[in-house]
Amino acid sequence: MFRELGELQIENTAIGAPDDIVCNCTQTTCARLQALMGQGCTTLEQLADRTHVTMVCGGCKPLIEELLGSASLAVAELVKKESLGLGITRFQFRPVNQPVTASLPGQHILLQGRIHNHWVTRAYTLTSPAAQTDAYEITVKREETGEFSRWLCDRADEESLFRISEPQGEFVLEERFPAVVFFAGGIGVTPAIAMMRTLAQRGDNRTFHLDWSAPYPESFVFQPELEQLTAQHPQLRITLRPTRRVGKLQPADLQQHYRPSPGTIAMLCGPESFMAAIQEALLQAGWTAAAIRQERFGSHLNQDGTVQKNAP
Repeated sequence: MFRELGELQIENTAIGAPDDIVCNCTQTTCARLQALMGQGCTTLEQLADRTHVTMVCGGCKPLIEELLGSASLAVAELVKKESLGLGITRFQFRPVNQPVTASLPGQHILLQGRIHNHWVTRAYTLTSPAAQTDAYEITVKREETGEFSRWLCDRADEESLFRISEPQGEFVLEERFPAVVFFAGGIGVTPAIAMMRTLAQRGDNRTFHLDWSAPYPESFVFQPELEQLTAQHPQLRITLRPTRRVGKLQPADLQQHYRPSPGTIAMLCGPESFMAAIQEALLQAGWTAAAIRQERFGSHLNQDGTVQKNAP
């Protein structure tokens, strides 16, 4: 996803060191529970069945719930981590003892990591094509002020603890529209990557035009792949805008190059200011509000671990 969400607030405890005793009644250590979590025990009931924790006095239940984090997420392993440059890193995650679920192009997953003895949750858009079922792929920009992205890009490895959700979200490529113009700002290009990969794999002949704005030419980390896709699939097109050199997309550009047409929708993903400017320019160019889709996330997660979204 192009920007981080707020942290899922979970109370810190002293539990976390491998030798810490979580359940005094059974003398079960944190290391033992974390090992079982890594093997696929993802609920309180499963841990209790294996270790008898919570089954004597029950006093350890809050600590174990804190270790587990959100029950709606599955334990996952990091299977690949690759730097793309400019603080952007590609990750692949796979659930432990669960299949990878096929997604709709444009959907996101919730990713939870264990940082300083508590779970932190963020949502990231999948960049993997819809039919990929060997791993979930996300592409993350390291934000200097972002606790999770810094940890994920700088320190996370195969030994780190992760939990993930199945794909979710409604900002997707819909079958009923024959043409899409996608306006991306910065790392907001990630849903478009999944969509273009999916269209190419399916041999779908729908027109898809990506207009991607980013500060510098080297910011377009997907450019080689996109150029290959467009060369092989003429219905896929890209326009790259290094804004520090050529300036931002202007209303006149929209009037000239992106006039509305029946069956065509505009999809927007990027910083709030970017999307607001593009939406206003599209409306001025004659687009209807019903033909404009935006990916916009709220500032925090709901209590059940799902993303709270603002209305588009």
